[in-house]
Amino acid sequence: SSEGKTAVESKNGKSSAGTKYSMFTWFVVLALLGVWSSVAVVYFEVVDYDSVMARAKQFRMNFSEVLQGKLTAYDTDGDGDFDVEDAKVLLGGSLGINAKERERLEKERVAKERERLEKERVARETERLEKERVGLEKERVARETERLEKERVARETERLEKERERSRVAQEKQRAEKDRFERERVSREQKESEAAREKDGLLQGRTERPRLAREKAARDKMEA
Repeated sequence: SSEGKTAVESKNGKSSAGTKYSMFTWFVVLALLGVWSSVAVVYFEVVDYDSVMARAKQFRMNFSEVLQGKLTAYDTDGDGDFDVEDAKVLLGGSLGINAKERERLEKERVAKERERLEKERVARETERLEKERVGLEKERVARETERLEKERVARETERLEKERERSRVAQEKQRAEKDRFERERVSREQKESEAAREKDGLLQGRTERPRLAREKAARDKMEA
């Protein structure tokens, strides 16, 4: 049946068409009640709107007076109240202060940026000069090392030359001394040989003269 079907749909979580129509009907009824209540209040003068409006005006005037009293301190044109002109002056001053502040901050930012760039430039220049100084120092050390090496080689060459010269002179002196000794030895040996020959000659002469005298005497005897 339809009732069973509606119950099943309700159990399954589905709302019925009758429920939808019921909620809509309630909304319509409430709206109509509100409209008729407003019409009844106005028509039957349940509320005195004139007194309400008068009280509202009085409240606005009192609030304006209080607000003006609070804002009198911000009166800039001396007319005794705070109006649009005063607001313009205050806003203009505020904007002027803000503009000056922004200008000051911008100048500070530009100055800081320039200072930062100058520091970076100085740092780069210092680094470049340091690298250049290190390079020049390396070149100077290399030149100095090369100069010292050349001087060392020159001194060593000079020392070797002097040693060779001394050795040559010593060898020549030794050779000359040896030659002198050799000449003296030869001369001495020659003298000794000549002396020996002379001595031998004298001895031989002494022995030969008696023999020659005997031979001569024998020849003379035979001839006689």
